[in-house]
Formats: sequence, C-alpha cells, structure tokens
Amino acid sequence: MAASYPGAISVPYTSAGSFATGFPPRIVHHTTEGVSLPHYVGSAPHLTVDVQRRKIYQHIRLDQAAKALVGSALAGIETNFARAIQVEWIGFSDTRIAERIDKPGYAVKNWDENDWGYVASICRVLERLCGVRRRDPNTYRSHAISMGHGAWRVFEGHCGHQHVPGQTHWDPSQHWRKDLVIGHDPCEWDGEFLKHGSKGKDVERVQRWLNDMVNSVFNDRKHSHDFRERGHIVLEPDGEFGKSTGQRVRQFQYNHDLEADGIIGPMTWRRLCVAARKEG
Repeated sequence: MAASYPGAISVPYTSAGSFATGFPPRIVHHTTEGVSLPHYVGSAPHLTVDVQRRKIYQHIRLDQAAKALVGSALAGIETNFARAIQVEWIGFSDTRIAERIDKPGYAVKNWDENDWGYVASICRVLERLCGVRRRDPNTYRSHAISMGHGAWRVFEGHCGHQHVPGQTHWDPSQHWRKDLVIGHDPCEWDGEFLKHGSKGKDVERVQRWLNDMVNSVFNDRKHSHDFRERGHIVLEPDGEFGKSTGQRVRQFQYNHDLEADGIIGPMTWRRLCVAARKEG
C-alpha cells in the first residue's frame, strides 16, 4: 500500500497506529458538513477533498490507520484499523443546511457531472494505490444502515460512513452517486500518469483524441492562431509521447483551465475523453 496521494497538500495529523492484519482494503466516504478544510480534533481522516476548489489535503499516511471512525469495544469489530482509507469530502449530506447558508453547490445532491468526475478520478487513484476493489454496498440512505460485524470484517471496496458498524452518522447520504463513482465510465482513467517519454496504447489513444477534436476545440481559443502556425495540428498516432504531443497536451490543458504541465493524470484524461467524444 502506498503512503502518499500524488500531489496532495500535506496537512499532517497523528495517525491511530498500524492497520490490523487480516482485513481487505476498503475506502470509507465521509462528508465534512462544512465548506472549508476542517480543523480536526481527534478524528482526522487520511484525506480531505475540496470538490468545489479541486484541492486534495493529506493528513495521515495511507499505510497507517486514521481516526475518523468511532471504534467499538464489541469483540471482533475493527473500524479505524480495518485497512479503512478514510476520505472526507468537503460538502453537506444535509441539503437543507447548505441551502440555509446560501451554499447550495456544496450539497452532495447538487454536485454536477464535473464534480462527480473529479470524485471518481480520486477514487481511481486510491484504488490503484491501496488495492481497493471497485464495488460497494447496493444502497445508500439518509440514515445509518450499518453492516453486520461479519460483513464488515470481510468487506472489500467502497462504503459510506453510514455502513460502518457502530456508527450513527448517515454521510454521505442517499444522494451519493454510486452509479458515477463506481459504475462503468467510458472515460475511466486507468491510473497511469502519461508524460514525455511515455509509450503505449494509452498515449496513442490520447493522440487520436487530440486529432479528433483539432478542428473545433481550438477554434476561438486564446492563442489558437499562433498554435496552428507552429504546425502542431495533427499528431502521428505512434504511441510515443514526444515534444509535439506534449505541446498539444499543454495547449489543451491551458484551454480547459487545467494546470498546463503536459502531464496526463485523471482530470486531463477525463477532459480529453469527454471533449473527444463530443467532437467525434
């Protein structure tokens, strides 16, 4: 299991200790019920994610236990220590509270397709880093629906705070879009970062996506005329990430308000895929 989430902002807290042995990895999703990074007092998760601002904060190593679940004295029940990777998503399970403070966009119910795409992309990275299976309970509700003790011990995949034994919380609520987070996504990222020097079918796919959208994506964009004059209009789909591919990727990132670093991670991959499908 990896220790760090790539590119996360470090805001460290003390871990609960080592994970217990004998448990398969799982991800537990929480919501903060607020609009900013909380100051945790004795209950820090591994990650806090600001969906609206697209920021990821890491508090505890992914190979250590976090403190965001209440343990149980009942025999055989492990919560924090059961290889549970805990993620707090900044937002509200209770839509009424978000609307009451005039922050409706922070309600899980009101997250749009791009927000859910961001959530899913982070889940794909965590699955790869921590060996978590892409599955979850069939049901999310706006009340606690805890697993049985035996079910929790063998559970593999994603679940909500509401599913963990011994809990009374019901985040991330009935509005959690498991169909978008777990379900099949034609623009799903496979977890391999692509950059200058990368080779293979994924690079070729990116090159074809960029070629598919060349006649429309760069129309009426900043510096598009200069970009066309540099001759980087059509790429040879040879599966080799060279200088021309890097220039095209950076231009795409710039035009889509992404960090123009020429590296393809989950957000750039998804934006490329979605743009190419629209233009194809």
